[in-house]
Amino acid sequence: RNQIRHFVLPQFEKINPDFEHSFAETAEKIKETEVVFQQTIEKARKKIEQQSTNEIRYSIKELKKLEPLSIYLFEFLKAYNFTASVIAEIVNSLTGETGKIFLSSTHKLLKDRDFIIVSDISKTKKKNSFSISNSKNKIETPISLSFKKIKRTSNFKHQTLNNVTQIDAEKISFPLTLRKWKQGDSFQPLGMQSNKKLSDFFIDNKLSIFDKENVWLLCSKNEIVWIVNHRMDDRFKITKSTKNILQITYKA
Repeated sequence: RNQIRHFVLPQFEKINPDFEHSFAETAEKIKETEVVFQQTIEKARKKIEQQSTNEIRYSIKELKKLEPLSIYLFEFLKAYNFTASVIAEIVNSLTGETGKIFLSSTHKLLKDRDFIIVSDISKTKKKNSFSISNSKNKIETPISLSFKKIKRTSNFKHQTLNNVTQIDAEKISFPLTLRKWKQGDSFQPLGMQSNKKLSDFFIDNKLSIFDKENVWLLCSKNEIVWIVNHRMDDRFKITKSTKNILQITYKA
């Protein structure tokens, strides 16, 4: 700083005596321009960014409307530690095939069909299986589930929400297991008479790679009872002969 003040500035002032004043004015305009720039970026971010507990999504269709896209995307993603060179690769991938993954030191980005999806690597749970005893009314790890035992009565009403499942309590065995899915897993989707591979179920329901990573399975012994927040297994459904019901509620 002293070098600039004592040696560089005097040379500029020889060329333009009003240099210091002009420089200060220019610096102030640049500062004001930065404010306008950031306001523009935030307006675009709020329009296309979708946040949930586990990920951040950006619509590829909406991204392509931004110009220059590389600048917008850099501003959107720099907080997740993606470098300029990686962001340039992400921009180039938007017109390519789905499934490409990019990594920063803290985050993972997936180029999916209609979105680019960012997830926090540090939040990835390492433990893939949890045991649930019959005495549990609620768990918070690895996800929030509450358990309610219900006696079947004439005025009983079925729940139809994805985040709630009601099963015949006499068809399960404790302890239940909550685990991640693995290749080869299959179940009998509610309403179907035959088994279906989970990998096919995920494709049919258009789950992204990140969505699949976040799926939990509630199992009795080695059988899948419920793909949490998605679909229960038909073999555990309530029938006319059901007397005791276990209602399980998932809270995101």
